[in-house]
Amino acid sequence: MNARAPSYRLGLDLGSNSIGWFMIWLNEAGEPCGLGPGGVRVFPDGRDPQSKGSNAEARRTARGMRRMRDRYLKRRDRLMERLVHHGLMPEDELDRKALAALDPYKLRAKGLDRVLPLHRVGRALFHMDQRRGFKSNRKTDGGESDAGVVKDAVSRLEVEIESTGARTLGEFLWRRHRNSIGVRARNTGTSAKPSYDFYPSRKMMEEEFDKFWEAQARHHPQMTEEARLEIRDAIFFQRSLRAQPAGKCSLDPAKSPDDTEGFHAAKAHPLAQRFRILQEVNNLRYGEAGYGMKRLDAAQREKIVLALTQRNRCSFDRIRKLLDLPEGYRFNLEDDKRKELKGDETAAKLSHRNLYGRRWRAMPLDRQIVVAERLLSEQGDETLVAWLVEQTGVDSEIARRVSRTLLPDGHSHLGLRAIRGLIPAMEGGERYDEAATRIYGSHSEKRSGEVVDRLPYYGEWMRDEVAGTGNVTDRKERKWGRIPNPTVHIGLGQMRR
Repeated sequence: MNARAPSYRLGLDLGSNSIGWFMIWLNEAGEPCGLGPGGVRVFPDGRDPQSKGSNAEARRTARGMRRMRDRYLKRRDRLMERLVHHGLMPEDELDRKALAALDPYKLRAKGLDRVLPLHRVGRALFHMDQRRGFKSNRKTDGGESDAGVVKDAVSRLEVEIESTGARTLGEFLWRRHRNSIGVRARNTGTSAKPSYDFYPSRKMMEEEFDKFWEAQARHHPQMTEEARLEIRDAIFFQRSLRAQPAGKCSLDPAKSPDDTEGFHAAKAHPLAQRFRILQEVNNLRYGEAGYGMKRLDAAQREKIVLALTQRNRCSFDRIRKLLDLPEGYRFNLEDDKRKELKGDETAAKLSHRNLYGRRWRAMPLDRQIVVAERLLSEQGDETLVAWLVEQTGVDSEIARRVSRTLLPDGHSHLGLRAIRGLIPAMEGGERYDEAATRIYGSHSEKRSGEVVDRLPYYGEWMRDEVAGTGNVTDRKERKWGRIPNPTVHIGLGQMRR
């Protein structure tokens, strides 16, 4: 601020698409001495007025489609290079185009029993790349209805292949093809309610590739183990989903990228669920209307914590009955909009009778943590199902249902290391702010109080709330990170202006 300019105090009222502002002049003693200018700054909230979705959603969808197309073309070119290198495709492009006239479904079926010319083997393999099947990713399609419909169609196809006696997907499709029955997975439903008669999976294609290669490799010395590994990788490789960065814990932040317990913990983590329950119970006060509120004693806290641990939610009316409180007593967290406390949402989901049932709550906490962390991190459906069967002793059907369970989304503002340190104190009755102040010196983020000429980008001073790359060459949103909510992101940017 210019030294010659009069001192002032600025008031801001930040809304979803407007900022109300007003200035009050101050005298040398810092006291109000006059009214300054004021007004309203109106700006778009970054959302579609009808759908309320982010304006960036359409751009993100189109960008994703372009990337998928580019990756497919690169994968196809890479596969062709390897097929040519190992003699499975001719070097001349015109000769390769001539092979496109051959029926690939027939080649894929006949190749299980008959010796095919080497270039026809390559034609069949190239077709497998074009139709390599659906591969589930729990992190992206867990909550999407389309993915559930596709998985059901995959299951029906598996049953149908087995019932017809086909050895591979290609043989099954060839039988349909020669009888003029469609071989493509078509959406026979509507945009609102999709439906598929059948849908090939990546696993089916991988199994067919292995059987087809084994049947032909014994007749062609060019089809070595090295060639098989290179070509199989070119067809079926799929990069893992990149993990979204989480902010650093506000009390005990991560010292390095490998310090996972110093980043925000997932809300679905059993320890994060217990921490939240203890935080709310220790903040709870009760009393008769018009009189002072008092804290719960140890026995009362234990009753409520046990009730919340055993269910998804607990109403204040039920809590009054648990504590045997007289009629007319109310809680400080209770109002017309809030009628209940959240329980252990993760346990409520996994203890459903169609999943683990009572076995989940009987499971030791350390074991629950291992299972929950695997559910939160594993991307592959089949890999997770196999792990659940082996490690938790459930059958494959229950394991499959568990793998499709959606746990609570989002992150806590604390990391697991801080949560582990606070839980014992909070189990003894200390509030979060009391325990955090005693252990860490403060329960809130400390500010330096530095005065600057221009407000920095909000991500620079909210480093514990957002996560960025830290690279000095990146633009500020990428370097420091940004809040995912477009309305909040735009609002903070407008406030800075």
